Amino acid sequence: FTCLNDMDGDGVCDEYEIDGCNDIEAFNYNPLATDDDGSCWYPVFGCLDPLAGNYNPYAELDDESCIYSPWEFSSTDCNMTILIPSDINIHIDNEALSYGDWIGAFYEDEFGNLVCGGAVMWKEQTTSIALWGSELNQNNGFLENQDIFWKVTHNEEERILLPTYNFGLNSYSCNGLGGLNDLVIFSQSIFLSPGWSIFSTYINPIENNLEKLFEATDEVVIVKNEMGDVFWPSLGINQIGPLSFDEGYIIKMDYYGNGFNLFLEGELIPIDTELTFQEGWSIISYLNNQPSFVEETFSQIENEIIIIKDEDGLIWWPYFGVNSMEMMCPGKGYQIKMSEESIFSYQSNVESRWFDSEETNFFSYFQFAHNTGHNMTLGIPIYSWVDYSPQIGDELAVFDQSGLLVGSQIFEGDNMAITIWGNDDQTTEKDGMYNAESFHLKLWSNSLNKEFDLYIESFVEGNQIYISNGISIVSNITTLCPIIKSNKLIYHLDILGRVINPINNRNIGFDIY
Repeated sequence: FTCLNDMDGDGVCDEYEIDGCNDIEAFNYNPLATDDDGSCWYPVFGCLDPLAGNYNPYAELDDESCIYSPWEFSSTDCNMTILIPSDINIHIDNEALSYGDWIGAFYEDEFGNLVCGGAVMWKEQTTSIALWGSELNQNNGFLENQDIFWKVTHNEEERILLPTYNFGLNSYSCNGLGGLNDLVIFSQSIFLSPGWSIFSTYINPIENNLEKLFEATDEVVIVKNEMGDVFWPSLGINQIGPLSFDEGYIIKMDYYGNGFNLFLEGELIPIDTELTFQEGWSIISYLNNQPSFVEETFSQIENEIIIIKDEDGLIWWPYFGVNSMEMMCPGKGYQIKMSEESIFSYQSNVESRWFDSEETNFFSYFQFAHNTGHNMTLGIPIYSWVDYSPQIGDELAVFDQSGLLVGSQIFEGDNMAITIWGNDDQTTEKDGMYNAESFHLKLWSNSLNKEFDLYIESFVEGNQIYISNGISIVSNITTLCPIIKSNKLIYHLDILGRVINPINNRNIGFDIY
């Protein structure tokens, strides 16, 4: 049909025209509209809730995209504002927070629980966070001067971070202001294997209570520090107090357990922190978060070091020229004996190279001795061999009076140091040397495939008696059994003390040689 009235010439009769938005991209697009009336609307979509982390004040329509804090908190009648600048140093173990992570401020309630008092989404730009104060008798926020605890969510994990400030204090003040400079945390995982070991940390941990640190495991038998104080869970004893970064600890875990991963988080201790090594024995910490060579690490105080031992009895004995330890590793503690008190700090410029330990010698005849938690060291200089020249690959072993193997070492062509393990008083069976018990040595010749008894004729230092943390150095050692000279009879006395003829008298008497 033909329209009589079609003012715009679009083929639609004027009486059938429908005004509206005919842009399919517009929010109010009308597919029935024949005449565009200029009403097309292109709104900004976004989150319209001011309490959401991604609230968009320019949004005109809610797109149900609001993202809320992972922690609940209340808006109250007063708050404190903390500035979080875009260039803040905020990271977890040197990994920066990501866009969309959350930052929360927490207070401690009357039961010791951390409760959120404000949160903000991290958008990698300058922002601020409101910390809400408690209303009168409501306990629904921070109290005046209450400490602030900071948490973040990152990679679906919740972590506590430690703050520093450009201005203000880390305590709540109604209508107060503060500005963060850092929010950081460092962590360290230390695996404590079954049996005896020595551990230390380069972290000043937020949680340093031994009971809480080990509450997730029942495998801890005992922990000891250098003073002999103990943490003994089964007896409810804690003489050590809080865990500290400036000392090492000897620990025994259940031999039949699976071990325990001790997780610590807190402040990273500067590697060059000064430590005091007392004269005599100490258990020291290792503050480097990378392995390092023991000789390079302690080169500045080498002349004051008598010996260093690790948990396996491996040693660095500078004067004796023996280094079976080679490397120091993060998480480990070390026993050190000093000739005098020394102030020491680890150096960050000591090159930490990967150490490839290629053992060329393995026990073929004797076995490794059992680690019992404490030991002494026996040194055998290369010059001390009297009648036998040991060959590389020969094996030496130390035995107690009952024939129990308590130490072993393979000869590698130079001075030798053998770790002799003492008895573990936490076990019912004898598994090492008693204090003041004498020991003896055997040698297995690799080339002859023959076992020899060894006899120590003299010592440069010490003796053939076991003492925990003792040091003995052999002067002369031989495979020849010493000749025992027969004693000369001087008198034979009867019970009244009279000299008699032992051959002709059948009465009970006493011989004096």
